[in-house]
Amino acid sequence: MAVACIGCAGAQPNSSKDTQANEIVKARDKVHAIETAHPGNSVELADALDHLIDVQVDAGVVDAQTLAEVNHEIEVAAAAAGARSKNVVTALGRQAAVLVALNRAAEARPVAERGIEIAEKEFPGSEQHSTVVDALGFVCMRLGDYPCALHAYEVSLAITRKIGGPDNPELMSALNDLGSVKFYMGDLDGANEADEEALAIMYRVSPNDRHIGYLENNLGTHYLKLQKFEKAAEHLNRAHDSLVKSYGPDSSMVMQVNHNLATLYTRTGQFPLAWKAYEFSLENKYETLDVQAMVHALFSLSLAQGGKPARAVQEGLASARISRETFVLQGRTLPERQALAYAATRPHGVDM
Repeated sequence: MAVACIGCAGAQPNSSKDTQANEIVKARDKVHAIETAHPGNSVELADALDHLIDVQVDAGVVDAQTLAEVNHEIEVAAAAAGARSKNVVTALGRQAAVLVALNRAAEARPVAERGIEIAEKEFPGSEQHSTVVDALGFVCMRLGDYPCALHAYEVSLAITRKIGGPDNPELMSALNDLGSVKFYMGDLDGANEADEEALAIMYRVSPNDRHIGYLENNLGTHYLKLQKFEKAAEHLNRAHDSLVKSYGPDSSMVMQVNHNLATLYTRTGQFPLAWKAYEFSLENKYETLDVQAMVHALFSLSLAQGGKPARAVQEGLASARISRETFVLQGRTLPERQALAYAATRPHGVDM
């Protein structure tokens, strides 16, 4: 049986990780240059801020400074282009993504809904409309409201198909998102169909795109669920290699793939490799608390199956503590129905 190669990461160079850091520095320098050359609010400044935030979200390195920058983007966009402009809708979508990354998904939902309200009235069927609907889907996914996410992703995909042809690069992201929610809703055939179409478009249109790793990772996860371990290993290997090349061996993106690799190792009885992969994945300081809780829970299950009950209890309790505290945070903000939906999907490490 083919297996993934987590150990191969250490032999890779750090140049890609440095490239990501340099992109963020260059984007921030561009913002400062525009602010110096043209003081005040302008569409150019809003666009530069948007690019800066996009680079950070893409690299998985969102922090408090990113939130301050996206808040500034909204202010600049409203002043320069109008409170109901495309620039503002774009900025609201970015703000929703940043809030989710900072474990504040409950606060992100009304942000995305505000953007949708503007887009539906001012420029329906536009790229900005599709993007902000997609942002709502992302928020709903994190909150466990899968019907909401499914509807949002289907709307976003329909708009994107109308905007461009079958090789529209934006289709890849829309299909990937749709595949993710179908996976979580138990529609594995629908998930694979969406992701296979997305991956085919990417290899046809942009075979060197750094986002290929995301699609390969998703398909690997789907095949894990189907217990097709050779197919899972094939896709997860490619995901790992692609993300190491694009982001560096110690990047948060590679760490995210590692908990899927760890699951593969556990399912194939390679427990020491699984535990090493889980520990590496848990080093990701940018990972959301929901995912951290899930990884601790899966680590606990793997340890129990591999004959390490004492450590399994520790990891299970860590998962339960993180999950409980996150639920308290979301429960204080969300309406009751949405809070209950979140409670039903959050990890429960001590019950695994």
